[in-house]
Amino acid sequence: MTLRKVKGNFDRIFDKNLSDLVRGIRNNKDNEIKEELRQDSISVKANAVAKLNYLQMIGYDISWSAFNIIEVMSSQKFTYKRPLNAFTRTQSQIMTLRKVKGNFDRIFDKNLSDLVRGIRNNKDNEIKEELRQESISVKANAVAKLNYLQMIGYDISWSAFNIIEVMSSQKFTYKRIGYLAASQCFHENTEVLMLTTNMIRKDLNSQNMYDAGCAMSGLSCFVSTDISRDLANDVLTLLTSTKPYLRKKAVLLMYKIFLKFPEALKPAFPRLKEKLEDPDPGVQSAAVNVICELARKNPKNYLSLAPFGALTPLEPRLGRKLIEPLTNLIHSTSAMSLLYECINTVIAVLISISSGLPNHNASIQLCVQKLRILIEDSDQNLKYLGLLAMSKILKTHPKSVQAHKDLVLTCLDDKDESIRLRALDLLYGMVTKKNLMEIVQKLLVNVNESQMGNKYRD
Repeated sequence: MTLRKVKGNFDRIFDKNLSDLVRGIRNNKDNEIKEELRQDSISVKANAVAKLNYLQMIGYDISWSAFNIIEVMSSQKFTYKRPLNAFTRTQSQIMTLRKVKGNFDRIFDKNLSDLVRGIRNNKDNEIKEELRQESISVKANAVAKLNYLQMIGYDISWSAFNIIEVMSSQKFTYKRIGYLAASQCFHENTEVLMLTTNMIRKDLNSQNMYDAGCAMSGLSCFVSTDISRDLANDVLTLLTSTKPYLRKKAVLLMYKIFLKFPEALKPAFPRLKEKLEDPDPGVQSAAVNVICELARKNPKNYLSLAPFGALTPLEPRLGRKLIEPLTNLIHSTSAMSLLYECINTVIAVLISISSGLPNHNASIQLCVQKLRILIEDSDQNLKYLGLLAMSKILKTHPKSVQAHKDLVLTCLDDKDESIRLRALDLLYGMVTKKNLMEIVQKLLVNVNESQMGNKYRD
């Protein structure tokens, strides 16, 4: 919506290509304004500042003109003061508009009203003329200009049929321009979309992998239910392509097809599952992402893809084999996040295999010692995670945790309320006949202190 308010002067630019246009912008955007600002007449300066307002709206930096703006602000005439209202814009708007450029080579011999009138009257007349030409190169150049107009907010949906013509070109450089325009302005309800089905199928089956890749990239932006139904098998065939470039794009496109045509998921799932073991890491990553997105919608259908997670509670030998590599990681890693995840996994495995198997006291002691390091850390997040993991070990190995009672008691004096409450919960499970009096005395000291009393009295 912001960009749709921004217009550019296109009266005379469409006899040039896009490169010529950008070059003209860079060379001549403000020379004549600077000349006007040197004049003594306040009316000439006000007109120049009005043009600067317009430049600023489409993203140019006009901070160099601050002194001249103040001169116009100090004018006694209200009509000269007023143009400065447009100068105050939020930073977010400015950052958005800085991406938008226009051609200002020839506009500064007009005032602002003449400029806007010219934009409204002539923004696409010459493009329409070019689209009537027989030459596909002329049409492709016109569609490239339409892409630019679309980016700054103009509606180019009227050119949908011409865009399809360029998409059907045999030359890849033209075809790419057509698919780019289609991805920007086509959507699933575009009326002419049904005309693209056979053309896209032809591109998907092309011997040129870049034609097929371009077709899949564009199709992902405007795929509809009907196109999904008609082209699902063609995309599915590309999952077995010899080229990783095509397999990766096909995997990602299948997700868009599943959303529009869910019936395609059942026949496609075996091949999608195979891509999890694809030799190319890019294809593997694409397959993992697609399955993760599908699992968000219906997780139970994808439990078969995580057999280790499903077997761990049921197969004790698997958990026992995991203990050694996880313990080695706990010994060697210096990364606190990895350390915590390994400890958490070891605790979960030991809890699941605790019945019928010998105790793993060495592993438990190692985990407790590492958790002590987390609790002693100055980072409150690590301290909280350490106490949380300690409470899990307490359920199955209370004696190992009770040895660190003093450390938990010191956490009752922590400034962070969540740390104090977590330590209090942990102490509740550590109480024995031997340490009862010591723990109660510590709690009474805390209760008697005014600050701490308010925390624990409830």
